[in-house]
Amino acid sequence: MIGLDAVGIAAATLPGAVAVHHAFDRSEATRWRNAGFWAIFATLLGAGPWLPDLLNGCLVLVMVGLATWGLRPAPVASSDDAARAASAGRLGNRLFVPALALPVLTLAGTLLIPDGRIAGMSLIDPKQVTLIAMVTGAFVALLLAMRLTRPPRRSAGSVRPSPRCPAVPSGPDADRFAASGPCRRPWVYRSR
Repeated sequence: MIGLDAVGIAAATLPGAVAVHHAFDRSEATRWRNAGFWAIFATLLGAGPWLPDLLNGCLVLVMVGLATWGLRPAPVASSDDAARAASAGRLGNRLFVPALALPVLTLAGTLLIPDGRIAGMSLIDPKQVTLIAMVTGAFVALLLAMRLTRPPRRSAGSVRPSPRCPAVPSGPDADRFAASGPCRRPWVYRSR
């Protein structure tokens, strides 16, 4: 049966992912401090009900110590104003779809599954139906927002330049350039 424990475990995935992200960010000097803070937070959300109260309290004090010592997130790379305006123009009012998905799915789940039974099976704790519906709505809203705001796909001929590899030329020499040199891409094969 889905109850508060399952919601806590599901909620722990986000700070857990943030902890992993900070641990792999080699550009930030405080990465282990940041990763430790978010890992402890994920542990408290996911395993807190099963840990002894004294350990939960100690972990909270460690989090307070890490936060007091200083958490510094890496600067976020952002687009310029023109790119943001173009993205807003491209998306238009569709930006409201994820925002409206949360209350609609919460209300629908609460009204359609009042006793926690789905197809005759008791899957959700009847006391937690609204909370489970809200968590489901938040997850669906997150997926919709990620799908909606992803950058537009590039055409087959466009190439994304990187610091390691300058823009690949187009024309008759493009295949030869892509198959050799510092920008070698293993999935591009040159026919002879």
